Amino acid sequence: PTLDTHPAYVVDSYQYLISHDIGSAWKDLIRAWLLLEDAQGYLHGAPLPTLKKRPGAVADWVARGRPEQWKPLSPWTAVSGSRQFWGWWAALQPAWRGVSISQTPFRACHRTNAQGQAWGKLRTSGINGHLSVLAVLAWWGDACRGDESALGEWHEAVQDVDWV
Repeated sequence: PTLDTHPAYVVDSYQYLISHDIGSAWKDLIRAWLLLEDAQGYLHGAPLPTLKKRPGAVADWVARGRPEQWKPLSPWTAVSGSRQFWGWWAALQPAWRGVSISQTPFRACHRTNAQGQAWGKLRTSGINGHLSVLAVLAWWGDACRGDESALGEWHEAVQDVDWV
């Protein structure tokens, strides 16, 4: 996509995210994120809620200015990435969705009845919004390379984030 009209944080973040070459579904999710940012007018709102459940690597990345080549300080594995992502993602979901951490990974059966529902703070744009979710997916996806089973679960997460 052309990034000429996007704010600098979007251009920098796009470059960071796309550098994690994790497949076509990943690229589709990045495009969806660009559309969300555009639709929200690049507003910088409050950070996504549930900071207690947010992976610590997000705070480390933010504290260092979100550098393009950054990787989590403590190495992620497919298992730790899964646990950290689903713990936070499940906590972010609106009550009407009726999902919990015990139902993870969320699958297609968890992606129904969204018409007319409010996503609330889960639709947070800006540098402290959905970008943080994508960063966590990038780190987890990198940790899943070469493990088809783990990549399958990661793909479920990518599909769920894209659906939201």
